[in-house]
Amino acid sequence: MSGMANADKVVFIYTTVASMDAADAIADTLVGARLAACANIVPGMQSVYRWNGQIAREQEIVVILKTRKGLEREAIKAVCAVHPYDVPAVTAFAASSVSGDFAAWIGAETSLDHDESARAEKAKHTDQE
Repeated sequence: MSGMANADKVVFIYTTVASMDAADAIADTLVGARLAACANIVPGMQSVYRWNGQIAREQEIVVILKTRKGLEREAIKAVCAVHPYDVPAVTAFAASSVSGDFAAWIGAETSLDHDESARAEKAKHTDQE
């Protein structure tokens, strides 16, 4: 990965949701718009957090999106646009090391060359919200 341009470095975007429908909506939106090459949906996670002065425990679903640094801000904005929570946890983590084939696949699957019209339409929709 050392020879990759900064915009092409692999980034993982992490968020949690309460339902499989919400997880599917986030995954379908970002992968469909080529803002992410892949989404991992991991049910069965328990969150413990403070909300409105109380400690809460909830079952949640983790969504991990695989993208590249150059799309990080746009991808986070798209997650927030479809996320059902008032205050969603949406965090990006840069990968410190990845295989070259994996990085190339993420780059290819998030490329404008594949479907420029879908990305333009998604960006237009996100900006209108």
